[in-house]
Amino acid sequence: MSAPAGWLTSEPPDTMPKTNPVPGLKEAPASMCASRHRLNAAATLVAGLTLLAGCEGTFTNDLATHPPADPAIAEVRVSLLGLQFELSGGGTRTLDFRDGEPVDLIDFVDGDPMRMFTDEALDPGDYTGVRLLFDEDFEATVVDTEGVEFPLTLQDGEYADLNFAVADDERSSDAYTLTLDLRQSLVFDDANDEFTLTPALRAVKSSRTADLTGRVTVECPDDESLERDGAVYLFAGRDVVPDDLDGTEDEML
Repeated sequence: MSAPAGWLTSEPPDTMPKTNPVPGLKEAPASMCASRHRLNAAATLVAGLTLLAGCEGTFTNDLATHPPADPAIAEVRVSLLGLQFELSGGGTRTLDFRDGEPVDLIDFVDGDPMRMFTDEALDPGDYTGVRLLFDEDFEATVVDTEGVEFPLTLQDGEYADLNFAVADDERSSDAYTLTLDLRQSLVFDDANDEFTLTPALRAVKSSRTADLTGRVTVECPDDESLERDGAVYLFAGRDVVPDDLDGTEDEML
């Protein structure tokens, strides 16, 4: 069938012949056709944005704590700002909260950890370390079981080792659990009657975390108990000679 005369001409729309190729089928109004074009364009844009959002690296993490050495410590009040990452090629990246998040770090001992970030987008790079960021404007304190408050000075601390990469236009998802050991982090200054917290942080992939339980039998002095004054440390390997934290081999985990 040949095209109607004028179909391929450059006549203005109001002079174009009105054709009805299918009997009984009415033409859609011009406004409806325009709306369909806008909807199709919007759908294409949304699909494109969804595709781009899927091609990125995301990071999820929880924060847990181990109890302090002094059982008389009841609260450790700080305000968290987020995380700072170390990159293999130098430089850092940060994930920040909009505002500082006041927390009591004792709340995360033997309980539910704090979810800090969920599927947060990260810039491309090789990530090798992470540490906590604190709100320096917040008045951090330590409170004992008698309700006495002590000033708390916060230090940056070392980066906890981790290892993952985020590549351009590639989808990835990494989840880590960070554990802050308050036994190793908190130090009391008798001269100034205040505490200093230098975070001793450990990072483990969340898929590899687990709880370890057991029974320990030991004789304690009459005025002490293992539950109150003792600690159990884990060392990697076999036939290891236990050693304190001193920067040499066979460090406790």
